[in-house]
Amino acid sequence: MNRDVESPRGKHASIAVASALLLTAFLVPVAYGQTKEPEKPADFKAMEAPGGNAPLTTAPGASLITPATGPVNPRPGFTGSKMVMTQAVWRDYVRYLQNDAAIGYGLFMITVDGASSDVKACKNYACQISPVTRSTALSECQAKLRNRRCVVFAEGRDIKYAYQVVP
Repeated sequence: MNRDVESPRGKHASIAVASALLLTAFLVPVAYGQTKEPEKPADFKAMEAPGGNAPLTTAPGASLITPATGPVNPRPGFTGSKMVMTQAVWRDYVRYLQNDAAIGYGLFMITVDGASSDVKACKNYACQISPVTRSTALSECQAKLRNRRCVVFAEGRDIKYAYQVVP
């Protein structure tokens, strides 16, 4: 028999030995390289009393709450990210929260001009997340409010857009 041909068992054994040597070559220096102890975390700092005055990190003039430029009372309407609505629409929304959304379900829609609103009452949560129900509600709102396009402002109690109420 010819013993020059290496058996598969011997080939696997030599690969295993080579792998073990390479692994040892990489892991041993890493294990011995950690000579210093990790740093101790900073001491715990207690919070201030709840309800106390919080220190301001931003000057009130630079706050996002106060408008930097432009009119203080912008025209009602929807910009794509912010809904500016009239006082009457806001009162309708408050009434919606007290009546229709008291059980937690419903869609509150506002026209894109911010002047009118409509409510789609739901029997369960599924109608709020259903695209078919949402599309139907928007179509009904548009038909009811003289063909003006509507936007879903709130699902249940969850307001979907930044908003501002103007007189």
